[in-house]
Formats: sequence, structure tokens, C-alpha cells
Amino acid sequence: MGFILVVDDLPVFREPISAILREAGYQTKTAEDGAAALEIIRSTPPDLVFLDINMPGMDGLQVVSILRADLQLKAIPVVLLTDSSDRATVLRARATGVQGYLLKSRFSAQELLARAAEHVPKPPLSAERAGAGVEAPPRAGELAPASAAPPLTRDAFLERVKRTAKAKALPGVVADVFAGHFRLCGHFFLGHPRSASCSL
Repeated sequence: MGFILVVDDLPVFREPISAILREAGYQTKTAEDGAAALEIIRSTPPDLVFLDINMPGMDGLQVVSILRADLQLKAIPVVLLTDSSDRATVLRARATGVQGYLLKSRFSAQELLARAAEHVPKPPLSAERAGAGVEAPPRAGELAPASAAPPLTRDAFLERVKRTAKAKALPGVVADVFAGHFRLCGHFFLGHPRSASCSL
């Protein structure tokens, strides 16, 4: 229990979302595409999946369809993360039986955590999942409880993006581009208005 899988082909979305969930006390693991997500789900079924729709190869809706056809995995809650709000995509998503649909350009960290709390409790990391490579939340005392933590600021989020890029061995210029792009877009975790120049 308390294990969330975050699936997105872009690390600039995937890693900060995972970090926010871990800081709130959840166990997380990430996948960069649909095939990798299914491999993780089958080996260590999560309690919730935050799943991007638009990915190369197998898209998010195909992943959901495969899960819903599997008797052992069909009950796993899925919340879609996407930049697409067109009616056809929304209707397809509803038809697959997902539990939620968040637009990347509009939702906040608070909304992300609220959706997680609807489906997932947060007990200590089990030995089984520790051995499966699931990233655990920080030890007690390292961070304030989620309820007492201050809201994530815009600058703090941009700094997290740059740290993520550095940790993933991405060139410094890439981190700067990511940070600049979020400044243009109004980063989605704080729900700032989206700029007309934003392409994500």
C-alpha cells in the first residue's frame, strides 16, 4: 500500500511529480513509456498510477486498456496526465474507466496530492517493495509532515527541475531551457496561467 507509479516520457514532468509525492510520504517509482510501465505494474502492482497519455510507442490509453482487460490488474486506479483537452481525448479516457484526468498546464501540487490521497494510504515502506526498487519517502525528521509543509513556490519548483536535470546527467543548458520553458508557461504545479508561447 502507498505505492504510486508515475509514467511520462519527459523527465521534466516525471521526476518532479515523483519528488513531490515522495516528500508527501508516498513510495514512488517512475517509467518513461507504456511498455516499461506495464513491466513494473505486473511485477509490483502499484496502488495508483499517474499516467501520461501522449507517449511514443504505446500511449497511455492503450496502457489503461491492457490493465482493464487483466483480471488481476483491472482495479488499479489510474489518473491521466496530459496536455490534451480536446473532446475526443476526454471521451476516450472516460471510456477506459480511468479515475481522473489532470491537465499538465493547469493542476497544482495541492491537487496532485489530493488526487493521490483519494486512492492511496501512506504506511511505512515494506521490505518487499524496498527490494523491488521502489523509492521510499525520506526518514522521519528529515521533512515536516505533508500537512505542515509550506506550499511549493515557483522558484523552488524551478530549482527542483534544474536539480533533476543535473541528477539525470542532462547538460546544464538543458536544465536552463527546462526552467525557462516553465517560466514562459507558468508552471503547472502552481496553476499559473499558461502562456501563449507554451508548447507543452
